[in-house]
Parts: sequence; structure tokens; C-alpha cells
Amino acid sequence: MIIITLTCGNIIKSLVVDSQISFDVINFFTLNNYTVIGFIILCCIAIGFYFLIQILLFLVSCCIDENKYIFYLSLAVTGLMSLTFKLNTPGISFDLAIIIWLLLFVFLMNYSYLSLLASKIVSSRFIFWVFFFCISITAIIVSQNRSKEIGQRMHFAENLSNKADPAGERMMNIMLTDFRNDYLSEI
Repeated sequence: MIIITLTCGNIIKSLVVDSQISFDVINFFTLNNYTVIGFIILCCIAIGFYFLIQILLFLVSCCIDENKYIFYLSLAVTGLMSLTFKLNTPGISFDLAIIIWLLLFVFLMNYSYLSLLASKIVSSRFIFWVFFFCISITAIIVSQNRSKEIGQRMHFAENLSNKADPAGERMMNIMLTDFRNDYLSEI
């Protein structure tokens, strides 16, 4: 479950950050056909994730009927153990948030009133899960759009800074990288 959740979360994050598809729905004129295709892909990922986790929970249900809290604890410990191997990566806070989200999701999936089987689709439960995934994916899109915009602003400000002072510190660093230490020690 941890691997599937982190993979789906990173796919959604990558779809928003790394692609040229505009998910900025506030700016209507940046949206195009690829945005619609991107939203369809996001829906397919969410539906596939939901049913895959439901299958995995069904397979594990024989072991966790009495010990649900041990299951949640083992899921949290496994998730944190997987994050220890990626401790110095820049997206560790995102992965930690995804694991906390997974714990909430599994808790809600085990709640009998919210269970939604493919053979018995009840509209109120279906609407709850649609809103749950919409809010979750929207949170990822908003946070990644914000970080993408901050990165673009920093890049733009750096370019303006370099154009304003062409003989600045950066140019000096570029010129000095070609000198070797033994040459500089002779001076």
C-alpha cells in the first residue's frame, strides 16, 4: 500500500510540476485540450488507486479484523521506514504528507458506513469518495502550482540580476573555475 500510494502521489506531483500542462484553473485562458486530458488522467489514477487499495484491504481483512490499530501502526512504521531511505531528498515532506493521507484513507475505508463496493454503488458514499479524492488532488495541485510559480519567479529574478550586473559575482565564479589550485598557489 505504501509503494502504491507514494507512486501515485509522485505521478500526480510530476504531472503538475514537470509537465507543460496548465492546471492553473484560476487563469482560464491558460487552459487547453491537454488540461482536460490531464484531468481525465488524474481521475483514472484516483479510481485505479481506490479499487487497488480496496482489493488489498480485502486480502488483508482476515488478519486485521480484531487488530485494526496494529495494522495502522504497522502501516505507519512501514511508511516511515521507507522514508528513512529517502531522508535527504527534497520531496520528503510531500511523501510524509502522502503517508499521513494514506493512514486517513485506510481508516475511512475500514469504516463500514463509507465502504463502497463496485457491485453496490450507493450514491451518498460515492459522492463522499469523489469529494475526498477531489479535495486531495486539488491540494496537491495547488501546493505544486505554488512551488512551481515560486521557482519560476526565482529564476526570473536571477536572470534580471545577471542582466543588471554582467560583471557580478556569478561571472567571476565562472571565470575562476578554470584555474587550478596549483596555479593559484604560485601567485
